[in-house]
Amino acid sequence: MGLQSAIIVLIEHLLKLMYWEAEKTDNARGWRDTIVEQRIQIELSLEDSPSLGPLLTDLFLDCYQKARSTALRKYQLRADFFPAEPPFTLEDVLNSDYLPQ
Repeated sequence: MGLQSAIIVLIEHLLKLMYWEAEKTDNARGWRDTIVEQRIQIELSLEDSPSLGPLLTDLFLDCYQKARSTALRKYQLRADFFPAEPPFTLEDVLNSDYLPQ
């Protein structure tokens, strides 16, 4: 999986964990597992290609929009279900200790 794909999947699962209360009880554990796995994939990608690190800031907003629109379509959610602007920072997304409640 490429760096952008891992970031998109990670953001999608962070959004679900933050906002999808109706599904959280049954799915939160799996979402958290996916978040951990994607952070590892991102870390490995950056270790393999350190030159990608400076691109993360530029990729972040694009990946957020892709993750948001993918989740909205995939789960047939209202357009306003997830915020149009990221509710977390790139630093939050990459921080292994950060998990929204």
